[in-house]
Amino acid sequence: MRNLERAGVPRSVAMKLSGHKTEGVYRRYAIVSLGDLAEAVERLSRLHEQRQPQEPSARVVALKGRKG
Repeated sequence: MRNLERAGVPRSVAMKLSGHKTEGVYRRYAIVSLGDLAEAVERLSRLHEQRQPQEPSARVVALKGRKG
């Protein structure tokens, strides 16, 4: 499931492929790694930079020491 999410496959399609009938069961097995979190923070930071390049304070900062 993690690779389906990374590939941008819609969750409804990923659930059908994996045989999960409910969101709860799907989420139970949708493991998020620290790398996934770091990539999400980087993407969000780039989005903010694209939308508000004149505001350097509009940055997203990763929280260290959090376990995924």
